[in-house]
Amino acid sequence: MKRMVQSSVSDLEAQTRDLEHQIHKLERRGFHMTPMEQEQASRLKKLRLANKDRLASLRPE
Repeated sequence: MKRMVQSSVSDLEAQTRDLEHQIHKLERRGFHMTPMEQEQASRLKKLRLANKDRLASLRPE
């Protein structure tokens, strides 16, 4: 079971890093972001926060 949790944590950390990279890439455009890109950045941020919440619940205190 511990190995499965460890794998889940590693997977979530990798997904979170990928989301952060995608967000950063979009935000570099700054004021030049299209409404579609702004919406995508917002969705990515929500996913990143959800991943961080899941990570917090999986990690031992």
